Amino acid sequence: GGTDAELLRDTATLLLPVSHASISAALRSLRLFPLLDGWRGRAKGDVDAAIEAIQKFAAFAIANEDRFIEAEINPLIVCPQGQGAVAVDAVMRLAENR
Repeated sequence: GGTDAELLRDTATLLLPVSHASISAALRSLRLFPLLDGWRGRAKGDVDAAIEAIQKFAAFAIANEDRFIEAEINPLIVCPQGQGAVAVDAVMRLAENR
């Protein structure tokens, strides 16, 4: 992810609401996914934690749908399996309270 994803234009966009299965399919569709899946003996990434982080981010957006404009997590660092995922930077635009 991060700059590699930007350089390769390897991204996925999902419309809300999203399911675990749709997030998983979107991640697996990425050209860089093999890096998360143990490419050439690398440690497998904690894909389930990444999916959970994305689901929670989406749940927040849905809970605030009356004010929600847009959001982005970049990068979401996926740690080795069992060690979680960390949103290093996230931006969310919300409309003012009315």
